[in-house]
Amino acid sequence: MSHDLKISVWIGFGVTLLLILASLPMALRLVPLNRHYGLRVSAAYVSEQQWLLMNQVSGISMTGGGLLMLLVGAWLLRAYRHQALAWPDKRFSLAFALLPLPPALLGIALPYAFIP
Repeated sequence: MSHDLKISVWIGFGVTLLLILASLPMALRLVPLNRHYGLRVSAAYVSEQQWLLMNQVSGISMTGGGLLMLLVGAWLLRAYRHQALAWPDKRFSLAFALLPLPPALLGIALPYAFIP
């Protein structure tokens, strides 16, 4: 495994783990209404209940999506090590660098389904 690929793997897994850890308090409704931490969209500031609901949905989707991406990353890493996928190192690097993106986007988009 090339040095660049090792860095991409560590960054992909590391950022995904940070995303999961940051989203857990939101999923557990532990984040009070504020302007610094949580899903900061205007629709969430309507009321305390709306803030908690949208942040809970965001936190659950980011946690679940992050866990799923960790599984995908582990599968990709196993496939790379067993040469099951004939991808060049650059393609694997890109795949690992993008691991945190789907759960982050899901955490932003899904709460809008709960806007009254």
